[in-house]
Amino acid sequence: MFMIETEPVSHFVTFSSIIYPFQPPPETTSPPSQSPTSSPSSSPPTTSPSSSPSKSPTSSPFAYGSGPFVTLETSSELVTIPRPPEPAGLNEDESRRSLSARSNCPQDEAGLHSWHDASTWSGGQVPSAGQDVTLPANSKVLISQSIDDELGIITIPSSSELIFDENDSSPITLDISGMDVQGALKAGSGTCRYLTKLVITLHGARPTDINIYGRSDTAVETYKGISVDGGVISMHGKRYYPTWTRLSESVAVGQTYLLVQEEVNWEVGQEIVLTTTAIHDSRDWHQNEVMTIDYIVNNPVPGVGSAIHLSTPAAYAHIANNGYQAEVGLLTRNIVIQGAADDSEPTSTDDCEATGEWHHGTNFAVCPDQYTDGFGGHYYIFWW
Repeated sequence: MFMIETEPVSHFVTFSSIIYPFQPPPETTSPPSQSPTSSPSSSPPTTSPSSSPSKSPTSSPFAYGSGPFVTLETSSELVTIPRPPEPAGLNEDESRRSLSARSNCPQDEAGLHSWHDASTWSGGQVPSAGQDVTLPANSKVLISQSIDDELGIITIPSSSELIFDENDSSPITLDISGMDVQGALKAGSGTCRYLTKLVITLHGARPTDINIYGRSDTAVETYKGISVDGGVISMHGKRYYPTWTRLSESVAVGQTYLLVQEEVNWEVGQEIVLTTTAIHDSRDWHQNEVMTIDYIVNNPVPGVGSAIHLSTPAAYAHIANNGYQAEVGLLTRNIVIQGAADDSEPTSTDDCEATGEWHHGTNFAVCPDQYTDGFGGHYYIFWW
């Protein structure tokens, strides 16, 4: 048996999950409209959000308009966005000053051994670059700062635990080829949220012997992945709620704020995605936008949950009416497990001849075999 505890999620998958990069939106000069827009023929831009400012005001001089705004009550949208239950104390300040209220913090347990102390390891040396690492049996090993070297496969025996400490001064990063979790991998707990930044990056090129079913004889479960067989993954990051909401007012090209239907506890500097409302939507052409939060004003006008101000203006129009509103999702998390950027993205991205398939007056059909050879990090979970 194994146990996996990850929040905030409502389910997990029992097979490998490939992570594909988000593609930037294309440039356009299309004017805003009050209905889904048709597809222009422009090509995608290469711009990205600018760096995050630090201000976070509680009020705003903006005049957001007199409405009527689309609210949860007035929306006739039939699609329900799944989400975990609203966490207790959502509006409380979950900062360092609330540490006294936390309990069952794995990083505070007695008898921990420091990963960074040579005496922890049987050979008397801290693991180095490229090395496969097996934790000592019957031990709890604590990582309290970034590990600069890229390691091989980390094995956590059934009697041992690998625990991440919080680091206020800088994010903790761990670069590995893979991990075999027979014991426990922990960052925070349900009553002790992990509040700082943790990034685990999995490295490995796409195997050359992958068949049409995605199987490889050379890529075992721990190859660029985290394998859990009889073990526990228990990671509890900061709670953001909701992680998805919808617009309460249409967004015009050049607009620097979004009005959304629900109050959010998102933070300055986090990235969000504003989904397209154009008729055509594909990998090669879309109007999804990734934006950075400049500051947030909660309950700016009656009927609106939050006004999210942006560090860059909207490139496209996004629609919100009583039956159709663009979704807004939070992308940023403080615990991240990812594939390495330099060996995960697809290389089959060259332009190719058109397929002859037309969509709403333009030929945007994706060419065969494009964007099919990416190889992201994955979990491999055995279910007994």
